[in-house]
Amino acid sequence: MADNKNNAKICREVLLELLPRLHRQISRDLADALRPHRMTPAQYSIVALLDTEGPLPPRRISSALSLDQSTVVNTLNRLQRDGFVSRHDDPDDGRSCLIKPTSEGQRIRKKCEKAVEGLMKDYSDNLSGSGWSKLLELVGKLEERLVRNADPT
Repeated sequence: MADNKNNAKICREVLLELLPRLHRQISRDLADALRPHRMTPAQYSIVALLDTEGPLPPRRISSALSLDQSTVVNTLNRLQRDGFVSRHDDPDDGRSCLIKPTSEGQRIRKKCEKAVEGLMKDYSDNLSGSGWSKLLELVGKLEERLVRNADPT
């Protein structure tokens, strides 16, 4: 019984305090790294996805990045305004469009990638390879459990 109480306390501390605090700090660090390149983390994620996957409709971007469609549409509007993406008719669906990165979007993505790599190097210096492997394993198990519990089927 004492172990269950202690596990629940640790679980609460990790899930409700530590991970959210780490997420906020990582988000701030990423925003700071991207700011000189006129990109937000959401914008960078979209341009990187498009650069990797090729042209996609907004709904697929939303699904791939687990972002609300209204967030994606607003972010795409800003990316288009800044010349980082362009919209084109979807030949397979006349009601939709395909989003493509522009050459400027691809260029800025490469600059952002270097900034992100620098940030990741700063983070990676804090744990050994086996430490990162163990962390990945544990977070993967937690994610698997949370996804399984969230699935209504």
